[in-house]
Amino acid sequence: MSRSTLAAGAALAALAAVLVVTVSGPPRLGWYLAAWALFAAALWAARRLPERRLGPLVLAGGIVLAATGLTAPPSSSTDSFRYVWDGQVQAAGISPYAHAPSDPALAGLRDPWLFPKDCEGLYPLPDGGCTRINRPTVPTIYPPLAQGYFLLVHWLSPEGSGQQPLQVAGFLLAVGGRWSRCTGWRGRAGPRRGRGARPCRWRRSTTRTSTCWACCWWCSPSASYAGAARCSGPPSRPSCYPSPHCRVPWPDP
Repeated sequence: MSRSTLAAGAALAALAAVLVVTVSGPPRLGWYLAAWALFAAALWAARRLPERRLGPLVLAGGIVLAATGLTAPPSSSTDSFRYVWDGQVQAAGISPYAHAPSDPALAGLRDPWLFPKDCEGLYPLPDGGCTRINRPTVPTIYPPLAQGYFLLVHWLSPEGSGQQPLQVAGFLLAVGGRWSRCTGWRGRAGPRRGRGARPCRWRRSTTRTSTCWACCWWCSPSASYAGAARCSGPPSRPSCYPSPHCRVPWPDP
């Protein structure tokens, strides 16, 4: 095993340990800076790895770092409480766009976890009481596709499971995004365009370019997916590259 492989693996292991400490408590700047420094060290060491080792290392790194977000409840965001609430409201057959969480019309859906009796550090309600949901007097802002995701997670979640199903779902999304980014898929390109152009097949990409892009997402899972149970992480656009004869550009999202 080469020194570059050992260095990248050691930096990755240290980064995972730092992230476990980071997500287990309130946000602290020092730990975030340490995580970014270790990420930079791992990325620098990975520059010298051959492609046959770089792809698996990036994929393994994405899985390990995403898993660190499962070690503790979200600490850098309270958005996941809204996700849980929107799922509950939809499951009751009510549009989350029609009522804010503070609306008395939804009082029957309030549970002791989202609306506890101990209000220290929580958000007050106009009619008394409090909630973990931020901006409780404002209806949801999340679009229909996100609402479908919240409802699906709610349906698949055991009763009283809190944020954990969202964290697991975030972990699976992070891993799936990195898998598609590192491996791509096979498909057909569009019709002929221009003289001499011909249909082409997207090929599997294990090139250094695609794996380096995936490397840049090493630090995002625990903060943007599992750790904060967020659904607003980076896009998982697969890394497919056409043959030199293909003139069909990859559309930007």
